[in-house]
Amino acid sequence: MNERKMDTAALVQEVIHEIVSSPNWNEVLDIINDCKHGNPLGKNGDDRAKYVVKLLNMHYLGNGSQRIVMTSLKNELTSVVVKMPLDFTGFEDNDEEAYIWQQANDAVRYDIVPLYAWEEEFIINRRIEAFTTAEEGILFKDEIYTTYKRLRANGLIPIDLHPERYEQWGLMDGRVVALDTARCILQDRAKRNLMVNVQ
Repeated sequence: MNERKMDTAALVQEVIHEIVSSPNWNEVLDIINDCKHGNPLGKNGDDRAKYVVKLLNMHYLGNGSQRIVMTSLKNELTSVVVKMPLDFTGFEDNDEEAYIWQQANDAVRYDIVPLYAWEEEFIINRRIEAFTTAEEGILFKDEIYTTYKRLRANGLIPIDLHPERYEQWGLMDGRVVALDTARCILQDRAKRNLMVNVQ
């Protein structure tokens, strides 16, 4: 098991090196830092995302309204994904997701996608394929609801995570996990028990 962790750590370091040693890294930094103050390049989120991925010579996996998701073009590095902000909220989302991973207990970590690295400009997660269609998600509806309830019971309070938004869930080692914990609140279990007992 230690050997696998060492392999993962080396892989993550290689991906970080690939990003920050890109000849276009300074331009990417300008773009994502400008995102904190509005819409750089005058482009929509999809256009900005694809432009940044092209500058970094990475493989585009998709984007939401706040973050780009990409991976390396090198086969041996594709087991991880990079999430990079598209706007100010994207920076906050990365920070929230990293904070939750760092502070979560093992029970919560069991049900969420692992986070491997937290840099100022991006985070790196294990690559898990999201359910891409409602039909695919419906096949795992019961497992999604079970995971969702278990996360809540263990102190992860979802704000934007929902069991019927199937693209927020995927399979890891044959079990359902949540792929995006940004906009969730990690509640201290001891405080939660105290509040319940007071009422």
